[in-house]
Amino acid sequence: MAHYTILTSKEITKFANVYSLGKIIKFYPMTGGYSTNYFIQNKTQKYILTICEEKTRQQTLTLTNLLIYLHKHHFQTNQVISSKDHEYVLEHNGKPVYLKKFLEGEIVKRPTIQFIEHLGTRIAQLHDIPCPDNIPTAFPYGLSYFDEVISSDIDHLYIEWLKNKLEYIEALIPDQLPTGLVHGDIFPDNIIQKNGNLVAIIDFEEVSNSPLIFDLGMAITGLLTIDNKVDMSYLKALIKGYQKVKSLTPIEKKFLNLFCIYAAVTTSIWRFLYFHIRFPNPEKSTHHQQMVDIADKLYEMGNSKFMSNVFD
Repeated sequence: MAHYTILTSKEITKFANVYSLGKIIKFYPMTGGYSTNYFIQNKTQKYILTICEEKTRQQTLTLTNLLIYLHKHHFQTNQVISSKDHEYVLEHNGKPVYLKKFLEGEIVKRPTIQFIEHLGTRIAQLHDIPCPDNIPTAFPYGLSYFDEVISSDIDHLYIEWLKNKLEYIEALIPDQLPTGLVHGDIFPDNIIQKNGNLVAIIDFEEVSNSPLIFDLGMAITGLLTIDNKVDMSYLKALIKGYQKVKSLTPIEKKFLNLFCIYAAVTTSIWRFLYFHIRFPNPEKSTHHQQMVDIADKLYEMGNSKFMSNVFD
């Protein structure tokens, strides 16, 4: 899907010298994601070298500065490494490059109730960190691709469904929702666990200064569904963990279901765009349908039933 960069052994050694890593004993390209990532290991430490295929240098600087900022606030995520010239963003063939420490663990697959409660607490801790001034206020994930999907020549029932759902969402979203530092993509592949314990939330590529409950909506649609239906016991655990640190306001409670639908819709846009338009893939042509089903079931549940199931 992404246009990955291939690095030679000589080029890896060059980066190792720039970052003062010493002798490299192992390196290999990592799969997944929309940047090029190389695992690099010296005698004492493991790293990930990231080449940003789509971000500008300034966007990459904003990201690395945020990771440094989060580290200073003791929020567990990737730690960025500076070069021997004290630079955090370098270049390779005109593309931004940065290095971060490798986090031991694996992505979460089947979380327990206790794990979800801890995740809720960790999300609230993120939301308690003051949002830096340079974080974009336009939420990028999924919704920014709407025009590209709508203007495509594809004749698909999904297009009309999408128009209707976005009209419904935009008509209801209030202006006075609490906003702040939002990860924007709290899905399983961005959550690292080890021995069943939460290690870190990673990949702040979609960060924005947005309504805070979007992160809860994304976590709910991405982690707490069984057969494309939200598991309310898991949802309660997430909210319980969140409210140990940060209480939801009445308006956030009222619009949480809407933001779950919103998260599912924006994720469906992203999947439809990539697997139908940018990189057509017959094997993944129905990948967006999972989020369509989740959004529809949450909509059919209605807000009153949703709120009574979660908060009563």
